[in-house]
Amino acid sequence: MASVVFEKVATAPELTSLGIVLEGLHFTAVKATPEMQKALEADYRESLHKREDQAIYARRKAAVDEERKIRESEMNTDVELENRRKQLVDTQARNALKLAEAEAKADELKLAPYGELPPQALVGLALKEWAGNAGTIDSLSITPDLLSKVVSYVADNRRVAE
Repeated sequence: MASVVFEKVATAPELTSLGIVLEGLHFTAVKATPEMQKALEADYRESLHKREDQAIYARRKAAVDEERKIRESEMNTDVELENRRKQLVDTQARNALKLAEAEAKADELKLAPYGELPPQALVGLALKEWAGNAGTIDSLSITPDLLSKVVSYVADNRRVAE
């Protein structure tokens, strides 16, 4: 700035017409007018506000991104838990089905010998079982029809066996 001002002042026609030769130029201070100073300060303040706003925006954006990541992580955890729960339910259902099949097969094997017997024999076996547990039965009604069928079955089986 000093060289530009020195050149302009040294070549000014007013000074050369008076015979003044400028040999050096020193500035002790450079001051802007109050209006210019306010304008420069306003630009500087505005740039500071912009930087502050950008920093606030960046912090808010980072907070929103972190919140989104947290929600996404929670959602992924929920999905994983539901998948595991589904696997558990499927495994429990398969196990319950296998257990029911095994119990049905065991019952079938236990009852298979009785399937070949005539009804009268089954009634006779039931009466035999009843006799074994007579102390625990409070009351029992046996009709004459039932008793006659059992007696005739037993009599028929004795004749066949002889």
